[in-house]
Amino acid sequence: MDKYAPKTQEAINQPIQPPQNKNAVPSKLIILSTIVIVLLITVLGAVYFLSTKRNQQSLQISSQQEGTEPTPTQILGMEANPPSTGGNKFTLQGNKISNPNGAQFVVKGMTPMYGPFISGDPIGDWSTYSLNNAASIFHDLKINWPGVNVVRIFTEGQVAKDPAFPLANYKTKLWDTVQKARAEGFVVLLVNSYSNIADTRLWIKELALRYKDDPNIWITPSNEPFCTSPDAVEKTHCLDWQYWQNNMNTFISDIRSQGFHNPLLVNGINYSWDVSQIGTYPLSDPDNNIIYGAHRYAYDGTNTNNFNSSEKDSVNSKWANLSTTYPIVADEIGNFNEDQTNFTWLQGMVDFVTDWVNTRQGDGMIAFNHYWSDANSQTDDGKLPNAWGNYYINNYLRKVK
Repeated sequence: MDKYAPKTQEAINQPIQPPQNKNAVPSKLIILSTIVIVLLITVLGAVYFLSTKRNQQSLQISSQQEGTEPTPTQILGMEANPPSTGGNKFTLQGNKISNPNGAQFVVKGMTPMYGPFISGDPIGDWSTYSLNNAASIFHDLKINWPGVNVVRIFTEGQVAKDPAFPLANYKTKLWDTVQKARAEGFVVLLVNSYSNIADTRLWIKELALRYKDDPNIWITPSNEPFCTSPDAVEKTHCLDWQYWQNNMNTFISDIRSQGFHNPLLVNGINYSWDVSQIGTYPLSDPDNNIIYGAHRYAYDGTNTNNFNSSEKDSVNSKWANLSTTYPIVADEIGNFNEDQTNFTWLQGMVDFVTDWVNTRQGDGMIAFNHYWSDANSQTDDGKLPNAWGNYYINNYLRKVK
C-alpha cells in the first residue's frame, strides 16, 4: 500500500497501540536516570560557583590591600598577558620601572650606609656614627630630603663570612639596619662590593634567599664589577665586556635560583662608567627585571673642565643615550675621586641628570654619599646637608617630576 495513501475510517477508529520495541527502557528507569543527571549537574554547578566566589573574594581582598580593583579576567580566574615576573613586585615595562601597583617609579636615591659593612673602615668614626644612628638617619631622610625612595646599603661578600671582621655580629647588624630602612618605607638596594667572584656568588645567594619575599629589596650583584676585586686576575678584566657578560649571567642565575624575582641593578665595565655595549653583550634574566647602573664622579682624570660639551658627549655615549631603550639609573654620582673635587662640575652633572630624567626617559639617580670622610659627603655632621647635599635636594629631588 502506498504510504502516502489516505487512511480508511476503520483504520482511523482503531485504538492507537504503543510501538513494541524489545530494547525499550522501562519508564521508571528513565525517570531515575533523569533525576541522577539533574542532581549531578546541580552539584557540579554549586562546586563551580563556590570555587569562583572564593577566587573572586581572594582577589578582591588582595586588590584592596594594593589599592586596585580586580579586572574581569582576574575575577574569572584568568590573566590576560601576565607579567614576566608575576606577583606584587617591582617590574619593568620596556625601559621604565613600575612599582607593585603598576605606577611608574623614578629612583630618588641616597647612600646612607657606605662604611659599616665593608672592609675599608667598618669601625671608624663615620661608619660607627652611621650604624649607631641608622634609625634616626633613615627617618631624617624621609622627612627632610624630599621624595627619597631608595637607600643604598653597601655590603661585602668576603667579610660577611669572616668571623674575625672588626664589626662583630656583622649579619645581625646588617639585617637590623635593613629593617630600620624598611620601617621608613624605603626600597633598599643591597650592594655587594669589593669581593671576588667566589665570595660574591655565595653572598648574593644568601641575600636573595633571605629577602626573596620582600618586594622592596633590590640587589646589585657586584658594584663596579671586577675593577675593585681583591683578586689580581679578576681586576685585569675591568674593561672586558665578554667577561662581564659571562659572570653577570652567572650572578643572575645564582640569585634567581633562590626564588628572588625583584629588580637587579647591574653595573657596567670600567667602574661602571660605561654601559654602552649592553645591547651587544645582552644579559639573560628569566624575570626580565634588570636595571643598569651608571657611575660618574666630578674628577674625570684631568680636572681641567667643568661639565662641558665634551663631558656631556662622553656621558651620552656611555649611558645616557640608551635610556630610550633600556632602564638606566645613574646609581652613583659623587663629588670626589682620586683626591680631586670639582663642585662646579658636580652642579652641571646634577642638572644634566635632572633633565635626563624629566625629558629623556632616564630612570633616576642615587647620590654618593650621606656621611663620609671625604668631599663626597652630603652632610658635614651626619645631619644637616652641606653644599653638595643642598644642591641635590634643590636641583634633583625637588625638580624631578
